[in-house]
Amino acid sequence: MAFLFSLFLLVVVLDTLEAPSTRTESTPVHSPLLEIPVVALETVDTLPRIQRLGTVEPIKQNEITAQVSGQIIAISKAFQRGQLLNNGQWLITVDPLPYQLAVSEAKTGLLNAEVELKKATIRNPDKGLIVKLAQSNLALSKVMLINAKKNLSNTKIRLPVDGEVVEIKANLGEYIEAGTSIASLLPSKGKTIVVPLSNQDLTRIKSLQINSKVAITNLERSTQWRATLVGVSQHSNNMQRRLFLKVAANQVNAPRYGQHLYAQLPIKGWAKTVSLPASALTLKGEVWWVNDQNRLSRTKLNDYLLIDDKVYFSASTSLASRAILYPFQSLVSGMPIKPLNHTQQ
Repeated sequence: MAFLFSLFLLVVVLDTLEAPSTRTESTPVHSPLLEIPVVALETVDTLPRIQRLGTVEPIKQNEITAQVSGQIIAISKAFQRGQLLNNGQWLITVDPLPYQLAVSEAKTGLLNAEVELKKATIRNPDKGLIVKLAQSNLALSKVMLINAKKNLSNTKIRLPVDGEVVEIKANLGEYIEAGTSIASLLPSKGKTIVVPLSNQDLTRIKSLQINSKVAITNLERSTQWRATLVGVSQHSNNMQRRLFLKVAANQVNAPRYGQHLYAQLPIKGWAKTVSLPASALTLKGEVWWVNDQNRLSRTKLNDYLLIDDKVYFSASTSLASRAILYPFQSLVSGMPIKPLNHTQQ
């Protein structure tokens, strides 16, 4: 009986071992890789020019002053702010009556001096002291007449040079003293273009010599001028230095005072210069690279230039030949991705 019972247990155990297992093993689930647009690094053979904003400023603002005293009795219609006026343009008239009287008196004095000289010459044929005194009086009378005529002429105040009136300081009916400023003028030939540059810009710009030519355009880039470099500021203001450029006054549609312009400046590249779209650069100045195993790494660009929606830098700082086109904050170094190729335009 014991043998039969043992045989029965053995059959039950074998049957249990042969029965299919009812446990189900969980199949691992792999999440899909993140698809991210990438762009290939581009080698640069010809470097573009950096574009920096400049402003047309006056070299010096002229003050137009009265040379005689008197009441203003007339003002030209052209004497208005913002007017571009020619050299010699009449602006205001000071009451000329006192100066007309002075001219008449000087003429009378001159005639009297001539008569006195003739009398002295007749009375003193040896040309003694009296004759010399009469000659001196005659010379003085001539100078006084010249001065009186000059003062009379100065009662009409005119522009000394071509330029633009920017401030009017005298009005009809006012009494002004000699030496009083009646207007401020920006001379047409006294313009300079001031271009502020950072110290980093200066390290990137090719060496510019005085009198070298620089291309200048308006903000719309529809008009271009050739400017001459006339100075480079050695003084730094707010971490910036300045270039001073001059445009010849005879150029068509010469820039106006206060106008903003772009200076196109040549730059020095690197031993091997490469570029990416500007969108590949993060706000921290970093680039995310994709290696041959489609894993991410990043590097910070400490020396680069942003020009016309592209970032230019040295090839030695790149970690791979492809970069993330639109990086975002959740990227992690070593992260695998599925790159989507992007063709640069």
